[in-house]
Amino acid sequence: MKFASVLAVALFATSIPAYAAPQMTAKQILNTTTTATGQPIAMPSGRLRVIGSIVVIPPGYAGGYHKHIYPRYAYVLAGTLNVQDKGGATRHYVTGSAFVETIGSWHRARVQGRAPVRLFVLDQMPQNVQTNTVQAP
Repeated sequence: MKFASVLAVALFATSIPAYAAPQMTAKQILNTTTTATGQPIAMPSGRLRVIGSIVVIPPGYAGGYHKHIYPRYAYVLAGTLNVQDKGGATRHYVTGSAFVETIGSWHRARVQGRAPVRLFVLDQMPQNVQTNTVQAP
């Protein structure tokens, strides 16, 4: 009888599907040591300020030239963005693209298509600096 009880419990226990705990996953979207134009990425020295922003750029937007003094990382959440440098070279970024903006070099953004562009942007700069963008005069 004892054997039958143990056998019944063992059979019952093996018939219950094992609980599968949710697993965390990670999909790498960017792995680079250079900016979009090939410049090496260097961290500002000293204490840092990190600012994360969601940037929404409306359809038809064609901005003026500007530059970033420190590293700026961007991920395109939605839309299509064209970034043109002063020399005329243009880079195209679509939903799911990740890139590091050029540092210290004039460039401008234009939205392609009828949908707004939504970006997640992360700026890294010295702690006493409030913005990473300089507009052209």
